Formats: sequence, structure tokens, C-alpha cells
Amino acid sequence: MISLFNKKPVPQPRKGRVAVEHGFSGGAKPQPKGKGPAGQGVEAPDDQEPDDSAANRAAGVSSVMMMEVQEARFDAAPALEEAAILYANRQDDAARAALEEALAQDDLPVPVVRQAFAMLFDLFENAGNRSDFESTALAFAVRLETSPPAFNDRSNIKQESVRAGNLPQVAFGAKLDADAVRQCDQARAFAAKNPALRLDASKIESVTPEGAAHLHALITGLQRSARTIEFGGASHLTALLDSLTETGRADVPQTYWLLMLDLLQLQGKLAEYEETALNYCVTYEVSPPAWVDAPKPKAGRTSGPPEPAAPLPDDAFYLSGEIEGSAQATVKAIGDYAAEKSLLVIDTFNVKRLDFIAAGALLNLVSALTSAERQVEIRNPSPLIAALLVAMGFTECARLSRRKEPKPRP
Repeated sequence: MISLFNKKPVPQPRKGRVAVEHGFSGGAKPQPKGKGPAGQGVEAPDDQEPDDSAANRAAGVSSVMMMEVQEARFDAAPALEEAAILYANRQDDAARAALEEALAQDDLPVPVVRQAFAMLFDLFENAGNRSDFESTALAFAVRLETSPPAFNDRSNIKQESVRAGNLPQVAFGAKLDADAVRQCDQARAFAAKNPALRLDASKIESVTPEGAAHLHALITGLQRSARTIEFGGASHLTALLDSLTETGRADVPQTYWLLMLDLLQLQGKLAEYEETALNYCVTYEVSPPAWVDAPKPKAGRTSGPPEPAAPLPDDAFYLSGEIEGSAQATVKAIGDYAAEKSLLVIDTFNVKRLDFIAAGALLNLVSALTSAERQVEIRNPSPLIAALLVAMGFTECARLSRRKEPKPRP
């Protein structure tokens, strides 16, 4: 391993690149940030206290590392850009070597030194490598004469997931019709990877028999697979369906009634369910579906990451885990989430790795949204991911905001 205390001549700078600067709460403040062109904003000025992010509080992160994103250059240490791309492509050892080689250079600017250390700490945390983290923290303290960050083990973040609020979410548009099959298929894909998900019907204004049939089939299938369903706008959709039905009118499609019974079950309204089931029986002279209790969380769970201490706010599209390959489902989900928003916020606090291909697919989506005059903010990227995003040109079409340290709970 290359000693982080060694010094070597500075390499010749590369031209035309952009870099990320990283600082730490215990050290000197980063250099003042300038303002880039429209769409390239940077997060709060140095003298402004960062917000106490509810997402970060819920994550329970103890690291004191903080990050600033600004327009700068990779000129002083092109190996940092190289390390970000190597890590994205699962070449962790090569990424580490590039960062350690950069830190062995003489006369590196202090912001670049902080950036390289931040990326190296990020790599160790993602691998759960406490011993190398602590030895590097000592080198950090000696070189920068300030306290190093605390170790935050992120090695248990393994699977890709997409989260809006605190659950994977699928939102339906104003019309619940035959096209709802797309959202239903997306929900099934999420359910294949997650024990729970959220369906949002709060924007539905009209329902067709085909749309009701698709949503009824989805809910029934999720209940059979013991998936937990959180249903936003359930009361709204129940009232809409109630206006479309009438006891004794058998010419009304049964799917309206069946979906209404599904929603009453999901809301735990047993008395209303029994009354509606009786009216359904009278209208169609058939037995109504049986009441199905909502699945309960499994007891005795001893493995996997802990549940969040508090629900995440429904203010962003949350990504987590390792996102790799074309990531078609993830990119589509983000696009659907952004469909009716003028500002799309993508929170990446719990993303451990974003590979080059997936980042390219995300960049295409972000560029398209910007061209459609939407604003995009990528919030809380880790040091390695932030460097990748800047190197790929995300700052041309999105705002990257700083990674904030959660304040201690009282």
C-alpha cells in the first residue's frame, strides 16, 4: 500500500474537466463557491447552517463527513476522476490505488486533499473496512491537522431499491383506465424485490372498468404473496367508486365493486366492508370476496439492515443500494414520479454504488427533463458518486446538493 504521508511531484493537469470538493465538519471550511450557469446551482453558502434532513435522521448515520459540490477542475489530481469511474465499474482496488497515489503527491491543494480522503473513506465504508478506514483517518488527522470522520459501515446496503417517501411507490395518474397496466406491472416488479410498497391513487379523477380490473388484479396478487400495501388516496378512490355503483343495478361493472371492497380491506374498515359486501351480493346474486387481513411484519427478524427510526418524508424520489446496468425499471419509475412535477428531487443518500451505464441512463432522463423545462436536483450523493456525476456532466442539467450531517437526536 502506498503511504499517504509520502510526497511525489504533481502530475500534469488535464484540461476542461469538472471536480467536486469535499470538506469535513471538523476542519477548515471549503473555498467560497461561485455560481454557475442556470441549472448548475450549488447548495447553501458556508456560513449557512445545513438543514436537519429527516431522511438523514432516519438513516441514523454517525459519520461527520460533509460534502460540497462546486464548479472546479480535476486538473490538480486527475486520478480522482479516474477513481470515481473505476469504482463505478466495480474496480475497487484500482480506485483505491488511484486515490492513494493522488494523496502521495506533493503540493496538492488542501480542497483536493480533502476530496481524495473523502472518496477513500467512502470506499472503505462501502466495503465495511474499518481497519483501513482508521489507519487512513490517522493520516488525514496528521496531514490536515483536524479530526477525521467517524466510521459508518455501509456494507450491508446490497440490493437496489427505489423509494418515494419510506416505501417503493407507484403513483397513478388522473385516469385509471386500460393504460394502468403499465403502473401495475411496475408495482409487481417492485414487489418482487420488496416486502412492502406504496400505491398512490390520490390524483385519480376517473375510472374505467378496465382500469378497475387492472388495479383489483394487482391488489389481489399482492395480498396473495403476503406483500404489505400502503395505499395513498384510498378514501378518495373509494368515494369515487361509490359514486359509480348503485345497489340493485347489475349493469354496473362488477370490477368497481370488487376494487371498492379491496380498498375497504386495505383501510381496515370492516363494518363498511361488510355493508358493501352485502350490497354487492344483493346486486349480483353472488357471494362476495372474503375479508383478508393485512399481512403483519414477520417476527424474529435477525438479519438485514435495521428499520428506519422514523419515516422518510415524501419530498423526493429515494434511491438506495447498488444501481447497475441499464436500470430500466428504476429510470422509468423516476420518470413516472416526475411526470407532474416542476421540480424533481432525487435523494441518493443510501446509494452505495451507481455504475457507469446506469448513470448514463439517468443522465439521459435528467437531460430530457431539463429540456422540457423541469428542474432537477440530485441530493446527498456520496463522495464517490458525486465525483462520478460531475465528471459525466450532470451539472450541465441538474443541481447537485451537499451531503449533510444529521444532527444528534435529543
